[in-house]
Amino acid sequence: MTKRDTTVGPTDKVPAPAPGRREKPLPWQSPKAAKEDRDAPARVAAILNSKGYLQADEDIGFLQSDDMRGVTSGLLQRSVLRILSDDVRNFPTDQG
Repeated sequence: MTKRDTTVGPTDKVPAPAPGRREKPLPWQSPKAAKEDRDAPARVAAILNSKGYLQADEDIGFLQSDDMRGVTSGLLQRSVLRILSDDVRNFPTDQG
């Protein structure tokens, strides 16, 4: 078995980026029709209505997990900045 040379030299052309719009949507971009899986809507409803299901923004354990640390930190910073900018706009000025 021979190895392929995967290095890119200065004369190699860079491929053009993919088009911004697809001619045809990907299969998972729309839900399947109910006739393809007749039980699917009922199963999804059962999951969403179960006591064990929580949306991500309501799941404290998920929000406090290591995987979400960067996201929650960013949200906290944005909320502090929003509060501070509101305080600055509403700060009384001396009209004297």
